[in-house]
Amino acid sequence: DKSKFHKYSNLQDTPKYVIDYDAYRHDYYKKAGITVELQGNGLNDDIRRMCWSYLRMIYWVYLYYVVERPSWSQVYRYHYPPMMRDLVLFMEELGPSDINTLHIFENDEPTMPFVQLLCVCPPTSSILLPPPLRTLMTDIDSALVQNGMYDMDFEMDKEGKLDHYSIALLSFADYNLVMQSFIPIYNNLRNTYVRNSLGNTLIF
Repeated sequence: DKSKFHKYSNLQDTPKYVIDYDAYRHDYYKKAGITVELQGNGLNDDIRRMCWSYLRMIYWVYLYYVVERPSWSQVYRYHYPPMMRDLVLFMEELGPSDINTLHIFENDEPTMPFVQLLCVCPPTSSILLPPPLRTLMTDIDSALVQNGMYDMDFEMDKEGKLDHYSIALLSFADYNLVMQSFIPIYNNLRNTYVRNSLGNTLIF
């Protein structure tokens, strides 16, 4: 009841709420699949890996928008970022050699458009693919379907916010599994699809 707060004349009279930081931190990382000690504030290897991946993605985004695309395959495989306090602690641990390798990315080739669609589209968008490839997204016997890539019954973590701020807890795409499923079918397609070819890079 918001009316209860009208009787307080200043902030000193406002009720105080105490947050159990250790419990919140424990539950926060648990959602990300990381186990931390309830009473421990230090970093474990899982949190360090998350922080390292997070920093690399920040640097990747910077390079992508300011310099050039550094890698096609770089991915952040977490639904949540590390807590700021832990990120600061991790950065304090980094030495010169770590910082020098932070910006090193794999110089790889872009993914073919059909493979990209298999990785990012829901099964309701399977019509964007040639009919033989659509079964990879819709057939219950498909390795990709069995892997849970196209599961439409996923959770939304609202974190106390409005619906459109929710975090969609989708399954991460298994690129190697996608390629293993894609190549045998694609090689047997009767038609050659120009829209699945890689074009020239244009700089504006």
